[in-house]
Parts: sequence; C-alpha cells; structure tokens
Amino acid sequence: MGVETGGGPSSELVSRIALTKMRILFVTIPGHGHFYPMVPLVRACSDLGHELKVASTASFAPTIEEAGFSAVTIGPDWHQSRPGEVIDDLPPTGSGRTQAVGRFFSSIAPRQGIPDLMDSFSSWRPDVVVLDPVDPTGLLAAMASDIPFATPMYHVPMDGIGGLHPSAEAETAAEARRVQVSNELREVAGIPPKAFPLNDEIATYLLFDMVPPSFAPLSSRLKWRTAHTMRPDMYPIGGEAPWDGNKERPRVLLTMGTVFHGAHDVLLETARGLTKGGWEVVATVPDGVELPVEIRAERWVALDAALDECDLLVTHGGWGSVMAAFHHGVPMLLLPQGADQPRQALRVRSVGAGLYILPGELSAESVFSAAQSILGDDLFRRNSERIKDEITVMPGPREVVSLLEKLGKEKRPIVGPPLEFTAPTGAR
Repeated sequence: MGVETGGGPSSELVSRIALTKMRILFVTIPGHGHFYPMVPLVRACSDLGHELKVASTASFAPTIEEAGFSAVTIGPDWHQSRPGEVIDDLPPTGSGRTQAVGRFFSSIAPRQGIPDLMDSFSSWRPDVVVLDPVDPTGLLAAMASDIPFATPMYHVPMDGIGGLHPSAEAETAAEARRVQVSNELREVAGIPPKAFPLNDEIATYLLFDMVPPSFAPLSSRLKWRTAHTMRPDMYPIGGEAPWDGNKERPRVLLTMGTVFHGAHDVLLETARGLTKGGWEVVATVPDGVELPVEIRAERWVALDAALDECDLLVTHGGWGSVMAAFHHGVPMLLLPQGADQPRQALRVRSVGAGLYILPGELSAESVFSAAQSILGDDLFRRNSERIKDEITVMPGPREVVSLLEKLGKEKRPIVGPPLEFTAPTGAR
C-alpha cells in the first residue's frame, strides 16, 4: 500500500493557480540518475502552484524529501546504488550485473509497484502522471486508471544507434522477451495483452524530448508525434570545486557515477592511464579503493562546480554526467559499462565531443592515448560547446508546464510541432 511522507509544494502566481492548479504525480526508479533529471520539471510545477507528489521506494523517500517534495512509497524496498541488497548473486560489474538490475526494475519490482500505485489513487488521484521512461510502473498504473501521462525522455533512444548492439537475431529474441514481459505486467494492471512492448506506449499523450537536437538519432525523433522539446536542466547540488590553487596544467575529472562506482578494476586501470599525462586529476572513488598517489581521490564532488574548471571528463557515460559536460562545454572520454551508456558514448563520438573505450579494449595505454588525443585537439571542446549552445536555446521546464496543464484539462494527446532537421556538427 502507498505510504505518504514529507512536506508540500510552494506556490506563486495566485491568479494562475486559481485557473490551472492540478495534482501531478511523478514516478521514478529509486536512483539519483533517474530522479535528478526530473527535478527541474518537478520544481517548475511546484513553483507554479500545482500540488504534486513523487512516488518511489521507501529507501529513496529521504532523497525526494531532501529535494523538497512529498514522497509516496511503492513497491519492494530497494535502491539503485545498492542492488545487491535485493538481487542474489549479483555480479560486481559487467553486462551480467546490468542485465540483472534491469530485469529487477523493469520486470520484478513493478509487479508490486503497480498495485501499490493504483491503490494510492484511491486517496490521492492525480490529474497527470509523469513517468520514468524506463519504469513500467507509472505507465501501467496510469493506463489502468485512465489517467493521462507524460514522459520526460532523458536518455538517447535505442533506435538508429548501431555498432554497439547485439546481432539482429539477438535483438529479435530480446524484442520477443520484451513483449512477453510487457504482457505479464499488463495482466498485473488488468490490461489486455498487445503485440508490442510497453516502450511503444510511453509517448501516447505527451513526451518531453530532452535530447539536444544534433545529439539525437533522427529515426527516434521521427516516431514521436507527441514530442515537445525541453531543456535538460541540471539539478543544482551545492559544493566547491575540488581543484587545488591556480590552474597550471590540464584538469581531468574521473567519475563512474552513483551506480557504476563499484567497477573498481575500471577505476584503477583508468587511473593508471591518467597518471601518464602529468595532468591534474581528481577522481571520485568508493570507500576501500586506493588510487595512485598522483591522483586526488574524493568520495564525492560537486559535478557542476568541478566542470567549471575542467578540461576533460572521464566517465561511464550516464545521462547526467554527459549532459553536465555539455552544459559546461567540456569534452569527454567515455567508458560505457552498460544500460544506455553505449548509446550515449557513440553519440558523443559522432558529434565530435569525445571518444569512448569499450570494456574489452580498456587499458592504461588506451586511456592515456585517448585522453591525450582529446586534450591535444581543441575541436573536441568546440564541438561540446556547440551542444552547450543548443541546450541554451531549448525551452526550459517552466516553459513546458503549460503542456502538462493542457494535458490535465483535455486528457488527449498533445501533438508536437513538425520536426526541424538539424545538420550534424563536428562529426569526425
């Protein structure tokens, strides 16, 4: 059963509130990389006077409340940064770990989360549900309850991305499995089976496309008739830059994010490579990991402050890290470990804003060579700055709240503007 905790929304613009105030429920996987991209939109809705809640697990409720929002707890209790607490025999790294975690949040957890969320609607029924794009819980609960929904798309979609994916035979088998799991979850929600996976339904009413135009695969953007652009604003977390004194040499930040920080072998081998360049290197590392003495190790850094004075970001390639680098016009060396990271890595290279190294090719020498190439060629930074310029002119979260208001009032799909074709920038 859903359990409500936490505070409440702020309000302003009284005349607007009187006309448009709605109940909006956001649903997120219990992970910072899923919730933080939503926060600017959640905050914009709150600032404009709407009543809102955020649904996730009990372990994630404190994070929601620290951001200033009311939490509704649903589903089995787990946290994306600690999946070993609920998944037996979880591999420490690699594709096996990624697949096990993905299977848990996309297939196992929703079996309890869907009825919990639907039960919460009996005491607090939202006008609109805003979905996590990879979590079927909110989608199915909304569909079963006849509530319109919107999806912020904060990762590079799979369509149109080649080179880093399985064979056609493997993908066909995976698609069949997705349809099977989708229909099992539809049954949980009391929805008849269909011949296609749930992914195909996330844009039924309204989709906020947060992917910068030239960074997005064109084939994916063409199929979303309800797509409206929204700037991928960052969730501001305060803190000081980790750099020492005046800048005397190139500055490199190494971080594997909040989920893949357990890839200790990747961190250590990458760190060894970065010591070869004589650069100033700061790395975020979990407890118990010792890096070469030439590298400053931190448990956590304020990414926004660190990137202000950074020349190269070396990272796994999660959405938040990639967008943070683009916000600052910083080039990247990506070390994709799974999930959506290979797709983002390929797109970063395609727009000339960085390079990537696949797991089987990682070595101290390959890291040093790639980092040296990026730092030695200003074109990588200039291409990242081009994406920064694109992001700057995208409509912000506050500007698109009116679309949610329209959806809550009309309860029908909000068709987006015609697609504008953008020439690729800086392809190498």
